[in-house]
Amino acid sequence: MFLVPQFLYDPLNIVGQAAVPLILCAFGISLRGARPLASREGRQATITAAALKNAFMPAVAFALASAMGFTGHNLYACVVLAALPSA
Repeated sequence: MFLVPQFLYDPLNIVGQAAVPLILCAFGISLRGARPLASREGRQATITAAALKNAFMPAVAFALASAMGFTGHNLYACVVLAALPSA
């Protein structure tokens, strides 16, 4: 078995641990100046998509995970992952 030396592993581990927060920061930065509700044209679609993503999808994840017998931290993780932003 090959072991990676600590001086190589540490920087790679730091970058790996920072990946998700950096992606979320980049996502937030990309939204600067965006006004999705400014025009009446796509307002209903935007509100519907936001409601489905923020309320309906976690509710479905909760129902499915509960039906599969998940409890505690596992159930919580399923619901939180369903509520995360996606591209």
